Amino acid sequence: SWRTHYIKKECGATLSGDTLCATLPKKLSAYVNRGKQVYLSKQENNMIVKYVEAAMSRARYEIVEDDKSFYGEISGFEGLWANAPTLEECRRELQEALEDWLLVSLRLNKPIPIINNLTLEVRKVA
Repeated sequence: SWRTHYIKKECGATLSGDTLCATLPKKLSAYVNRGKQVYLSKQENNMIVKYVEAAMSRARYEIVEDDKSFYGEISGFEGLWANAPTLEECRRELQEALEDWLLVSLRLNKPIPIINNLTLEVRKVA
């Protein structure tokens, strides 16, 4: 998909045999950071899941008058939106877009919005 291509191009991500997995914790569990594999603990994976759920709870949807499709976005996430024929498909697309947005932002060390006192950041470990 275009997202897979974009993330591979922008992040240099090579995950699970050069394909991206279905959920963000799996995507982030072994992403490439300047040539080194970065692995997340189970606790870190749970925090990411909680973050995505909290962000998705802030999503807003509307019906596009021209074609009666659904448009969704999450305030505070610049450039993040989705559009699909049904509300459920729009929700799925928005969550996938959010996961990809987070992956790219973390890889590029861009700031991630704080949601319900949850934040994600990349820290160097000794």
